[in-house]
Amino acid sequence: AARQLDLLVEIDPAAPRRAVGDPSRTRQVLVNLVGNAIKFTERGHVLVRLAPGESGEASLSVEDSGIGI
Repeated sequence: AARQLDLLVEIDPAAPRRAVGDPSRTRQVLVNLVGNAIKFTERGHVLVRLAPGESGEASLSVEDSGIGI
């Protein structure tokens, strides 16, 4: 809040409702990506997006308005 940073989550209704995989690893990767995005974004937003991917798979992405690499 002090940095005027918004955490946004966007879930596409067409995204798969279930996934096959390791939930612990998925959680770990997501937490790390979101943490890094927050750390390097001074103002703006961090967006976590779940959308349909290729061949019926899910696509999970983290986007921020920070300085980039």
